[in-house]
Amino acid sequence: MKLTIIFLFLTALSYGQLIINEVQSSNNTTLDANDGGNYDWIEIYNLTDDSLDLMNYFLSDKADNPTKWQFPKFKLAANSYLVIFASGLNTRINNELHTNFKLNKNGENLILADLSARLIQQIVIPSIPNDYSYAAIPNLSNQFTIVVNPTPNSINLKSPPPIIECNLSSGFYAKKQILELSPNVKDLDIHYTLNGDNPTIFSPIYSSPLIFNNLDNNPIYSKIPTTPLENKSHLNSFIWKEPKAVEKMNIIRYAGFLNNEKVGSTHTKTIYIDSFFRTRYSFSVLSLITDSLNLFDYKNGIFIPGKTYDDMGYSFWPPGNYSHRDSSWERNVSAQFFDEQGKLEWETECGIKMHGNGSVSFPQKSFQLYFRKKYGNKNLNYDLFEGSNINEYKRILFRNSGNDFLQTHFRDAMLHSLLDEFNIEKQQYRSSIVFINGEYWGIYNIREKLDKHHFSAIAGVHEDSIDIITNCGFDYEGSNLEFLDLQKYLTNHSLKDDANYNYIKNKVDIPNVIDYFIAEIYTANYDWPYSNMRLWKPRGENTKWRYVIYDLDFSFNQDNSSGYWVKSMNHATDTNLFSYSECSSRLFRKLLQNQHFRDNFIERFAYHLNNSLNKDIVLNRIEEFESKYRDEIEEHIKRWGYPSDKDNWYFQVNALKVFARERPCLLLDHLLDYFDKKYIDFQCKNFGDSFSFDNIFITPNPLNSNLLTVRNIYQNIRIGHYSIIDMYGKNCIKGELDKYPLRIDVSNLANGIYILKITHPDGEDASRFILARD
Repeated sequence: MKLTIIFLFLTALSYGQLIINEVQSSNNTTLDANDGGNYDWIEIYNLTDDSLDLMNYFLSDKADNPTKWQFPKFKLAANSYLVIFASGLNTRINNELHTNFKLNKNGENLILADLSARLIQQIVIPSIPNDYSYAAIPNLSNQFTIVVNPTPNSINLKSPPPIIECNLSSGFYAKKQILELSPNVKDLDIHYTLNGDNPTIFSPIYSSPLIFNNLDNNPIYSKIPTTPLENKSHLNSFIWKEPKAVEKMNIIRYAGFLNNEKVGSTHTKTIYIDSFFRTRYSFSVLSLITDSLNLFDYKNGIFIPGKTYDDMGYSFWPPGNYSHRDSSWERNVSAQFFDEQGKLEWETECGIKMHGNGSVSFPQKSFQLYFRKKYGNKNLNYDLFEGSNINEYKRILFRNSGNDFLQTHFRDAMLHSLLDEFNIEKQQYRSSIVFINGEYWGIYNIREKLDKHHFSAIAGVHEDSIDIITNCGFDYEGSNLEFLDLQKYLTNHSLKDDANYNYIKNKVDIPNVIDYFIAEIYTANYDWPYSNMRLWKPRGENTKWRYVIYDLDFSFNQDNSSGYWVKSMNHATDTNLFSYSECSSRLFRKLLQNQHFRDNFIERFAYHLNNSLNKDIVLNRIEEFESKYRDEIEEHIKRWGYPSDKDNWYFQVNALKVFARERPCLLLDHLLDYFDKKYIDFQCKNFGDSFSFDNIFITPNPLNSNLLTVRNIYQNIRIGHYSIIDMYGKNCIKGELDKYPLRIDVSNLANGIYILKITHPDGEDASRFILARD
């Protein structure tokens, strides 16, 4: 890096009575604004012996728009400095001025122009380290350089920063690499580490090039247990297991020291060597590097049970250091993110904090990355999710797939991908591989954090104007008062009355409510609505509450409580199952009192069953995820031991397919029964193990129980009679049609082949079935 860059005065300094003298594009600790913010800043100087009216000048970060921000009426005294905050706030607070643009830490143009839009001065600002500045050296000259010690409102002093040039960027390489470091400051010692720890004066001194090659798979950190090893029986199925194999990558951290004092920043590189690196991973890769004490120290390490577990003892979910969520348990980490082709997309210092309740007790931990100015970048500016309109993030979630950790590792992400046609906010998804301190840490699903920053971007309002509540409104961000008033109204009013219903329509986004409950009911989410329920809205009189969907891990055949046969309408309207059941289901139960809502709900449900939740669409989506994860899951299993093996993973994926095939027809039965309807506009013909003839479906077929279920795709077999005939023509069972679907007790029949004959007003239908009980 060249430290001195000559900027261009497009007119002579004699013409420019006002000049830019110093710039800081990443102000963490140098200078506070009146509101406490650490904004970027620009120092200007009046070169004349008279005061200047700044209204005659403009500042801009766009060469094609030099008049982007005009100074307000402001007199700058003769031969005086003035600092202007490039905050984007476009305001004036007493004598403190704020522009309508910000400065890019990675470098950009800065322009000073006059009333005629003529350029007085243009500076090309390079990438500047945090809390350094770009200053005129000598002071008020036409030469700029990066300085270590900024001097806002004061004379610039020469202090060239200690910069360590490195010949390698973080990346994936096909063959061994030689890393060379060269400092720009005389007598600067470079200390480095290769294990993620922060370099100190006791770390090795760089004296000659370092050779990076393939590494053996003998891990250090992956051998540290991340769960208590004396788990109670209900957790034995996911206790920590020693890994069978752990892939490793090269990492290095280095910093400069003068007179045994650290100067400048710590630098971090990830160097992955593999001749097949372009096909090694099909997912994006995140390399996290941090001092091992941050993660594995007995008292303070956030990845282990540690002292917290020893102090608190066992509960249903074993507590640990990983259970803490307050800010004191956030740790600094260096992150490098590579796309699916191995290209380095971004790297930054950030914070890491654990995520999850029960699932954080699993061996692999979910975590969040926090982007804060104190680390480096206050936001991550990156198109992280394909198709998303959001490209600025305050935090990102890396999930271990929650309750699905033992099974497919993609259930929640797959289900969210089916909801594009739904009128609900959902979490975007991207698959990734994570390395921690150079060691393979398995598959993670990158998800959006659905918080005030996210909803602020959606609604286009300040984040402090967002209200978010959970379940019954007890836990909230912002204010819960409006929601509690809504709950009170629901308690005291019947929504059978259209006037009361219309009042609620003005408070709640009804199409959103309908789609939200359809999604939860279709997926048979058991861990809901008493839990994992969230609503949000911008504050204001004309805004409405909207549901957000997240955490569908405990659904879609996850276990028997979320099987395809579950009557989820009953679950969604239950008032006694859990402590929060009544208040969390109150809005939906009350809305179901209204006939307009019921009709709209049923009509919309039929639409989704016929379209976005069509069996073939869902099965194809499952197979897409299966294909995507198939080649990655083996290494993940070797690392964590879960699922137990690849055959078990295929079994769990097949459970998703069974749900997709069986759920629609059974769900139709439940809806007809719950709403006492004779017909819903969904033609049930998607049983995977049924036998059909004309319009009749018998399921399951072959039948291995004593209860035969008969359906018709038009749901119109309600009047008439039926008979079951064996292969010899004997009538074995007769009966009358009573309700849909028809269920017949065949316990008195022997195993064999039979014909079901149905006679109804429109004619006759017949279908064959096989009885094959064990």
